Amino acid sequence: MFLKIVFDGFRVIKMFLASCLKFSIVSATKLKKQVSFLCSRFLTTFCNLNQSPPEV
Repeated sequence: MFLKIVFDGFRVIKMFLASCLKFSIVSATKLKKQVSFLCSRFLTTFCNLNQSPPEV
């Protein structure tokens, strides 16, 4: 009886950890895309500012 409870607990924890891992991987890839997008936006803006003739 006690062992069955322990095994069920382990199974639930394993499922929970697996779903957490999957979620973290998905959110990490989404975050990476967002960060790279923001970086490219920032770089293009920065380059455009540098290329534009200085206002005197």
